[in-house]
Amino acid sequence: MPPPKGKSRKRTHLYEAPEELRRLFPAVSGNAINGLDEPEVRRPSPIYWHRTSMEAHGDLQDWMVENFNQHPELENIYRKGDRGPRHLDPVAPRATQESASDLTQQLKAFALSHEADLVGITPYQQIWTFEGYPEVQEQWVVMLGVVMDHAHLDTAPGVPSAQEVADKYNLGVRVAATVSNWIHSLVSGH
Repeated sequence: MPPPKGKSRKRTHLYEAPEELRRLFPAVSGNAINGLDEPEVRRPSPIYWHRTSMEAHGDLQDWMVENFNQHPELENIYRKGDRGPRHLDPVAPRATQESASDLTQQLKAFALSHEADLVGITPYQQIWTFEGYPEVQEQWVVMLGVVMDHAHLDTAPGVPSAQEVADKYNLGVRVAATVSNWIHSLVSGH
């Protein structure tokens, strides 16, 4: 549970990464990669959890994955976690005749009844797509959110925090695939 609005979580100690890990940090920070203090707004650059060839933090990510795999409880979540349907259903041959307003309400109700904690629909902006990825052609985006247990996150860098993050990443993928299949069942291609 997050702290009350306006209150911050008080840390009892500051984490200091071991030397082995610090050696893997790139010379450039994530803030610099993503343009902190740059005057122009731009697409984000990959920092972490992308293909390692795309990011300055690739060596650090490889170490993290190797470290995760040394803990069976983490390896099981990453390798065997329930991410929902592996393949999306085909798009319906005919579009539904329901209004956008009705479909919006149905989509939100469906998502919230299928593990999403938050759902919204908004016009898509190309600025949201990471550099190095194809531009999205769709006009609208469905945004889904899942809640993390902050008591587990507060154990970082311990295994329970990594378990919580991995579990919620899996949940987010599962929710997205389930909602995508629901959308595919209702609408035809462009």
